[in-house]
Amino acid sequence: MFDKIKKNEGIEIPPIVFFANKYEDLDKIIASLETGHNVIVNVKNLDDKMKYRLLDFLTGYAYAMHIKREKLETWIYLFKVN
Repeated sequence: MFDKIKKNEGIEIPPIVFFANKYEDLDKIIASLETGHNVIVNVKNLDDKMKYRLLDFLTGYAYAMHIKREKLETWIYLFKVN
């Protein structure tokens, strides 16, 4: 479930976990995905409107960049870079 990224020299890096508290946290999440890290995003702390807005943006980004999205729990998702 918590796949690791294999980097140079066989080093495995665990996914980065983000507890989103505001919409602006997207910058850090996207930057991590762009550098090839798997990301776990927890949006439980956001109000309902913001939860959907943030996840909608991330899902669209993931689709465009061929990143897989997996629901781990309610409001917790794994974005897995291929």
